Amino acid sequence: MNVLVVDDDRTTRFLLSRALTKRFGCAVTEAGDGDQALDALARGSYDLAILDVQMPVVDGLQALRILRQSPGYLSLPVVMLTGERDEAIVREILELGVLEYLTKPLNMARLSDRIRRILRCVGPERAPTIGASAIRKALADRSRPVLIVEGRASFRTLFAEALRPRRPVVEAETGVQGLRACIEHDPAVVFVGTDLGVLSEPLLAKKIRATPSLRHLPLVAIVDDDEEADGRTLAYDETILRAASGEALLGQLADLSRRGTDGVLQVLGLHSRFRATLLLVGEQVFGTTLAADVVLRDPPAPSQVERIRLTARGTVAEGGDLSLQMACDIGTARRAAVNLFGIDARIVREEDAEVATGRVFELVTTRLQTMLADSGQAIAFAAPTRLRSAEAFPGASALDAGFVYYFRPAKGEQEFWLTVEPPADEP
Repeated sequence: MNVLVVDDDRTTRFLLSRALTKRFGCAVTEAGDGDQALDALARGSYDLAILDVQMPVVDGLQALRILRQSPGYLSLPVVMLTGERDEAIVREILELGVLEYLTKPLNMARLSDRIRRILRCVGPERAPTIGASAIRKALADRSRPVLIVEGRASFRTLFAEALRPRRPVVEAETGVQGLRACIEHDPAVVFVGTDLGVLSEPLLAKKIRATPSLRHLPLVAIVDDDEEADGRTLAYDETILRAASGEALLGQLADLSRRGTDGVLQVLGLHSRFRATLLLVGEQVFGTTLAADVVLRDPPAPSQVERIRLTARGTVAEGGDLSLQMACDIGTARRAAVNLFGIDARIVREEDAEVATGRVFELVTTRLQTMLADSGQAIAFAAPTRLRSAEAFPGASALDAGFVYYFRPAKGEQEFWLTVEPPADEP
């Protein structure tokens, strides 16, 4: 994947370029300002551009405006990199269409995780459309074999011996044998390791994805560690570690079998990328709203804290309806008003806090619509309703179907909740 990194700060460029090349195997071109970036884009083809907002000559916002006015770059995925918190600038950036908004200084502990999710949404080897629920169903189908394509005989044997008491297993030592086995046996899932000979692991994955009769097959990469998993994240649906025992291997496969059970997504037929998209939107919007690096946390136990909650019904093209809810405590709403409207924290009013939550929710739904539309999934939201009460916000276990995301800054007491579930029955 070809990535253009644009920042006038050499240290930032180095950190981003190193992560992209060493961990994810991307080809990176660097530029020091927007003018150099536009020149690089005119001379080459890129799958992703990372633009700093504040740069000399031509800044990132000016460069983004130019790109969005050019037919050739309307759909180019762009990540904005900045510490800018001015509402007007943030709103224009979001309206012009960006995939992600990374805050400076970079949080190196979380950078790889953010880059991983970004790369799975872009490029010629973007994440396959086969989701976790499809893998779960495939693993549950014991009538079809699983295929392991692995050049390391010891692990191939361990894999086969662990699974054969439970289901048929087909083994292939090389990529050529693996491709032939895909055609002959129509396996439920294909597990791909390394050392595959002439038809190497990346070539085999590309060949399967490019063959109409095979592209439905779920692909699971067998890796030695998390860093290798990052390098192979784009062409595969899932990854498992090369376990040292059959018991450990079966534990990982059991984890794969439990994934993809989000009832609301299955019922509505939403794309498996929906959750990742919503996560990106939450980090992007809440981070800019609170002027902080927002972290996804495990939801705490439900508590009777006064919150403002907004709910909007979303209609998914050919997929039914869903209910999207956002909630925050009153302190978070006040902080949002201070950052969005420039109000003195000592005199912020309750009315300002409520208006601010409405603005934040508008940004969430707008970004979600835009990002899903970019991946071919249309969704439209009705006007939201607002409720203010001390009712405990539900945890995931309290939902009939659906899921909960809970966001907080790395430092501070602010919180935002997002939930997705089927809509309540009409009265």
